Amino acid sequence: MGSDKKARRKSWSVRTYTEDDFGPLTVLAEEIHSLDPGAPLLDPPRWRYVCSDPHADPESYFKVAEWRSGEMVGFGYRFDPPRPDGSGRYRAVQVVVHPRWRRKGIGTDLFEAVAGEAPDDPDWYLTSACDDRSDGAWPFARKLGFKKDRVLLMMERELPGARLPESDSDAKIERFLGPTAWADWARLYNACFQGKSGFVPVDADHLEDNKPDGFRPEHVRFARVGGQRVGYLFLRETSGGGFIEEVAVLPELAGAGIGTALLISALEYLRDRGHKTVQLTVEEDNTAALKMYARLGFDEVCRRIHVVRTPRRKRRR
Repeated sequence: MGSDKKARRKSWSVRTYTEDDFGPLTVLAEEIHSLDPGAPLLDPPRWRYVCSDPHADPESYFKVAEWRSGEMVGFGYRFDPPRPDGSGRYRAVQVVVHPRWRRKGIGTDLFEAVAGEAPDDPDWYLTSACDDRSDGAWPFARKLGFKKDRVLLMMERELPGARLPESDSDAKIERFLGPTAWADWARLYNACFQGKSGFVPVDADHLEDNKPDGFRPEHVRFARVGGQRVGYLFLRETSGGGFIEEVAVLPELAGAGIGTALLISALEYLRDRGHKTVQLTVEEDNTAALKMYARLGFDEVCRRIHVVRTPRRKRRR
């Protein structure tokens, strides 16, 4: 009875996301990001990318919080990707609330609605990410029972910015062309990331079917040494600038300057497209990559704390 009274006193409600929310939600997300740079930048292209993720189910797991006036004040979404070992799935959850409406319990309600009930799987777990530019993000995650897992550094470079160095690599940078382009991308991804945390093998059909909204062949470029493609770079273009999603080179060729050559090519492309800035993320302990990015004029902007919450296990008597 007491919980019913508490529910009636709430001035907000949480409901399931619909396609009609697309426009208002992206406007809200961009306003939130302008007030809190630590909030995800979800402009229309990025939100379409989120909704089209093969592990997402917007009609079930994406939620919207509304004030009693009907004003949209926050939202949350979740993905259910497979675990790296193939033994089941985990849940990746993100909750975003307008700064004016925080500390009212809306974030907690959104999280509970998005995360859902625990599955019948003793090894399931939840993940999320916090940006250290948001003062309350990590305390909120900790309150929900999350613990720090790993830290990524967000790096940024102005374009045109400082003059780009010349590449000293013999690698030839190629556009994303040819009948084997998608298969080569999948092959390189699997070879470069196998054995790393979160790795799930992909094939050409998966990559092509799940390419992001606004994808252009110029967003992927290969590095060729001799007769073989040995690395690739994948980028996105948003209203806020360019974003380097992945730079990958076959492990046996690490340190040969191939990654630098790929990055220089991408920066030149983004500069020519009129973008003012470019960003990327890197593991805080990846010393070699950090040195490469520093040489190319990237500076640290913030730290993204990846957090994890494992299931509470019942004590044996």
